[in-house]
Amino acid sequence: VGGKATVSLPLNFSKGGWNTFVRPSLSFTSSTDIYTFPAKRVNYDPETDTYNMTSENYLSGVCSSLMAEARVSVATQLATAPSQVLPRLGAGVDLSMKTNLMSTVMYGNAYYYCPGFFRTHGVKASYQVQFSPMDDITANTFWPTQAEDLSPRGLSQSGVGGLMNMICPLQQKFSLDDVIPAFSIDAHISPYVYIRNLEFVPFADLTRVEFISGTSLPQHPMSMYSVGMDLNVRFEKLLATTGTLRIGVRAAYNGGEGYDYFAGITGMDNPFYIGPVLNMEF
Repeated sequence: VGGKATVSLPLNFSKGGWNTFVRPSLSFTSSTDIYTFPAKRVNYDPETDTYNMTSENYLSGVCSSLMAEARVSVATQLATAPSQVLPRLGAGVDLSMKTNLMSTVMYGNAYYYCPGFFRTHGVKASYQVQFSPMDDITANTFWPTQAEDLSPRGLSQSGVGGLMNMICPLQQKFSLDDVIPAFSIDAHISPYVYIRNLEFVPFADLTRVEFISGTSLPQHPMSMYSVGMDLNVRFEKLLATTGTLRIGVRAAYNGGEGYDYFAGITGMDNPFYIGPVLNMEF
């Protein structure tokens, strides 16, 4: 439960078929979150500087917070035809800093669009990085819901992203998406339902994390990856929604040294993932 207030000053420019925008914003968020995710509880012993995992298989509780965020987004892209899902050419940068007066998280995202195999296809490559200065777990007062989730997409429902935000001050993520629109349905089923098409989205994610230094946590970087595909139904209208809504299913395979480490903490025993996809664009 919470609320958010945002002040933004969007600037848009168009020239020669290219659209460019600059969007600085400042937001304040107040929240009270009830969290539960599978994990073994980690107890820190300051006398021995060690972290001991108990046999409990979940974490739960209540976290209240007040957070401020400054963000600026800059992007330029070639005008997109209605038949295209992504711009054929374009690039952008998104930078933000969040603080709750006790901790700070800095985040950056750079992305690039290029043509796919066919004119309606689109490829997106992106690099994300997140940094939060911390000396130990108790110094990181940002809880999983307040920082970005940079875990590979096949682990997005596993709680790994939340654990990363508690014990990994530096996180990097490389992603590649090939968006393939297919079966152009273009059907107005009723005044409240408009289905545009189906989309196949093969993807690959590679995440690299570094742990808190000077502790019993791993003292070398670890990487983990997901490769898979989303199959989405694209709605341009569904009941009261006014943006693009994608509902579908995701299948992915996870691996890497980082996956093995976090799987040991969370109790995951299957590298394959199948789950729902739900996202909206305004």
